Amino acid sequence: MVSVGRLRLYDSIMSALVPRLTASSLVTVIVAAIVFALAGPAAGVHNDLQAKLRGADFPAARGLADYDGRHGHDHRALDVKVRNISRLAGRTLVVRVHGVRLGTMQVTSTGRAHLHRHRLFAIQEGWRIRVVTQQSHKVVAIGRFVSDRG
Repeated sequence: MVSVGRLRLYDSIMSALVPRLTASSLVTVIVAAIVFALAGPAAGVHNDLQAKLRGADFPAARGLADYDGRHGHDHRALDVKVRNISRLAGRTLVVRVHGVRLGTMQVTSTGRAHLHRHRLFAIQEGWRIRVVTQQSHKVVAIGRFVSDRG
């Protein structure tokens, strides 16, 4: 719900701006507002991507990588979850996106591993993600980022 204070601020701003606008500039402002409202996600302001991870050297491995790429470097986040890898319990896995090492995660005794990263570079649709063992570099799971918008 909008507060009374915000409505008063809006009214004061609009009452100061509207008399100074010509008809053509008012139309331009309205059209620009509509374009930004409709094209925001398509223009890359908010970029949600997902990659379904499937087993490679460990066929039972399954997982998901979820990238939330809002506008601005501080709001980018990546969650990687892998399961069905109990044979690797206690081992360290390395996560790579587009060939760049993003971090490591430990496999629990129940065969799960999780990595959460934020403040990272922008991930693009079509880029590959690989989860490999740190010691032997065996590929645990692989996937490709696709758009999350439905």
